[in-house]
Amino acid sequence: MKKAILFLGLIYIGTSCKHHTTALEYITQGDTERKLNHYSKADSLYGLAINLDPKNDIAYNNRGLNRFNAGKYAEAIDDYSMSLKIKPGDATCLDNRGAAEHELGQAREAIRDYNAAITIDPSLGIVYYDRGLQEYDMGKVDGDTNKLTIALQDLNKAIELNSKSENVYDVRGLVKRRLGKLEDAIQDFTQGISINPNFKNLYNDRALTYSDLNNNEAAKADYTAAIKLDPNFATALDNLGWLYYLSGDYQEAIKNFNKTIEVDSTSGQAYLDRGSAEIKTGDKDKACADFYKAKKYNMNGSQEAIDANCK
Repeated sequence: MKKAILFLGLIYIGTSCKHHTTALEYITQGDTERKLNHYSKADSLYGLAINLDPKNDIAYNNRGLNRFNAGKYAEAIDDYSMSLKIKPGDATCLDNRGAAEHELGQAREAIRDYNAAITIDPSLGIVYYDRGLQEYDMGKVDGDTNKLTIALQDLNKAIELNSKSENVYDVRGLVKRRLGKLEDAIQDFTQGISINPNFKNLYNDRALTYSDLNNNEAAKADYTAAIKLDPNFATALDNLGWLYYLSGDYQEAIKNFNKTIEVDSTSGQAYLDRGSAEIKTGDKDKACADFYKAKKYNMNGSQEAIDANCK
């Protein structure tokens, strides 16, 4: 009788390999969440990357971008500064820090960073755009045509380096409008729209310029187009209301100011404008209530309106 042969094989029992997430993987995950506007989750992921690799300049820079997008400009500046401490002379990071400084009204610091970025890499069109935007904002506040002219030069350079940016055409159009170059401004807004027909600001800004040229029908069409793209576009709603006001259609103006206030109940401009229309319709009590609300929100001209109509 044959015996059965029993084969005893060796069985290897090992420990499973555990994957350890790297700093780069956390950064990549953070970038994905940032692009989805999941700012809190992205911030945590960048923090994990920094914990693993405290000398990772990309982690600090990208967390700065995330915090900028979340409106945390001071924290963004701190992150950009850490990134630059690790990797001095990074033109893109200098530009990013300048943009955050711009948002905080730190014009001198922003210009300093933009200048440094351009010195390092004069081929970065975005830096000329950002510096031009800063110069435009400064010139707009004090009406300084020299600053506006400098802004125009930067924006021309930005377009030379990248002619496909609707944002640059929009801001250059705004600069030209301030300089009184209205037809040229119209051309820039139109070029921007040809690049991105869904950019609502371009329609609003072109409408303002058409209004300057007393082309009210074209202005109305553009405000309407902007509002169609975004029914809650408070600026365009208020501007359209003011266009109706100027044409003497005060009831239609009030309807638009009402919509503006529904969208943004803190709009001092809308309260002031609605009050002005209500004065025209003889509703002094409502008008004065609106003028006082405009004053509450620190709207220029509100006290003058109160003094003229509510005493």
